[in-house]
Amino acid sequence: MWHSRFCWDKNEYIQVQNILDSANTTLEEWQLFAIVRDPFERFLSGFVHLCVIDKYDCYKCKSDNLTCFLENAYQQAINYANGKNIIEYHVDGHIFPQNWYVIEGKNEYKGF
Repeated sequence: MWHSRFCWDKNEYIQVQNILDSANTTLEEWQLFAIVRDPFERFLSGFVHLCVIDKYDCYKCKSDNLTCFLENAYQQAINYANGKNIIEYHVDGHIFPQNWYVIEGKNEYKGF
């Protein structure tokens, strides 16, 4: 289903600055908010959807081996967090902490 996305490359951006440049605007003109998914539910959903149902290459583990997946996902996350070169897996984006996608020190937002 997600392999043919309707708006692919039309309104998707990796960084806030890309949005601002495209819209020719500044951050002060925008009202920003975030919806954050429960980390455990997000992790479990990613494992079941990608590894069990779709059978992606989940760190070279068999689809029913949660222990192998957890150990390899943990090591992958540690290596990524420490700036080591890693082989990127599709599943990384579904299980790594969402705040890792925030560029620290840039476009920082204050909570309400």
